[in-house]
Amino acid sequence: MNMNNLWHRILDSIAPKIPAGCFDTWFRPLKPSSLEGSVLHVTVPGASFHAVFSANYRDLLHQAAIEAAGIEIELRLSIAESEPLQDKGCALKAQPLPVVRAFEIESPVHRQSWLIDRLWTHQAVGVIGGSPKSGKT
Repeated sequence: MNMNNLWHRILDSIAPKIPAGCFDTWFRPLKPSSLEGSVLHVTVPGASFHAVFSANYRDLLHQAAIEAAGIEIELRLSIAESEPLQDKGCALKAQPLPVVRAFEIESPVHRQSWLIDRLWTHQAVGVIGGSPKSGKT
């Protein structure tokens, strides 16, 4: 049994069962890593992905694997190893942004000029509304 053919059959059987967005989010990132006898090893992108996927879609994937293979398949999920950082220029030199508390931020001091009640002359967009003044409409 070819692992890639089996994987495509599994995905083809899952796709019509769930919304396309869920399929793209939860099944496209999965990578089959090996098929050893009746054990299918699948790699997931990260630990948090693994936790959510296992809670919501692992049973669906396992059932689809059994149907596609026609035999009992054991499913083993593993977390992808993160690649060690190579010399990637400034990526290694990147520093976190400084933390500035809101009360420390200085706001520019300038006086707003008013065209009409509660309507600024710069960046003024919208409709002047409210009750008519002095009987005018």
